[in-house]
Amino acid sequence: SGAPILLLKDGVPTVIAILSGGMADGAGSVTSIATPLTTFTTTLKRILP
Repeated sequence: SGAPILLLKDGVPTVIAILSGGMADGAGSVTSIATPLTTFTTTLKRILP
């Protein structure tokens, strides 16, 4: 789908969303961005001391 390309203008959260399993296909909805962002943050907290 073309959605991820259209959403690239939204910046880093969109990139994270795409990398986190294409959640950005929700056409930039708050949920589709926030869910992978939360997952990313949780993962980061596990990696960092």
